[in-house]
Amino acid sequence: PNPSKGIFYISTKNINSILLKIEVFDMKGNVVFSNSNIGKEMSRLSIDISDQLPGIYVVKLITNKDQQTYKIIKR
Repeated sequence: PNPSKGIFYISTKNINSILLKIEVFDMKGNVVFSNSNIGKEMSRLSIDISDQLPGIYVVKLITNKDQQTYKIIKR
């Protein structure tokens, strides 16, 4: 869910892309979460930023084909 109290889920739909890295940044540009130990078999991954302050965060997903960014809201 978005907004959330701090736990978000990433689901991969494109089986041709391999999710290599996930990074979450606060609005100051600081990395508050990072995971680069991701395998192709993973179809759902949880991101836990419950220890962070409420606010807007940017999620960066890096695959073997491209990069995508999303905004999430922690309340």
